[in-house]
Amino acid sequence: MLHSRGDYFTNCYDVSLFLQNFVARNEFIDRKCIIGFGHSQGAEFVVKLACYEPALFKAVISGSGYYRPTAWEVMNVLPIRFYWKIAKYDKGIYEQGYKTGRTLARFCKSSVNVELDSREHCWVELDDKGADTTFLAWFKSAIDSE
Repeated sequence: MLHSRGDYFTNCYDVSLFLQNFVARNEFIDRKCIIGFGHSQGAEFVVKLACYEPALFKAVISGSGYYRPTAWEVMNVLPIRFYWKIAKYDKGIYEQGYKTGRTLARFCKSSVNVELDSREHCWVELDDKGADTTFLAWFKSAIDSE
């Protein structure tokens, strides 16, 4: 687990190398089933990292994220499943991130975009309901998928 906040882990190249080396040295980690998770700045970074090195993740979970990938980056992450949750009252975050959630849900395989009308800075919770599925059902399908 990486803690991405401020200046700790913001360089995709270094973090990508770190994760690849960590996974290579630990035979008990299923390299095909790594799921990135982040909240706020961590969500921004994990999506940025997935765009930088798409082969790292099978799925990405973003709570109150605001990274805005380019069209090229979206094309690179098409096989990744995204669970994107954002709240309309989260001023500054919503304006930056709502288009990303909609884009990823539209183009990336089995991705979900949840936009809350209420609440402010939100995180992904186990009993979340979005689109036609719950978060836990989405998570299980992401893990079980090929």
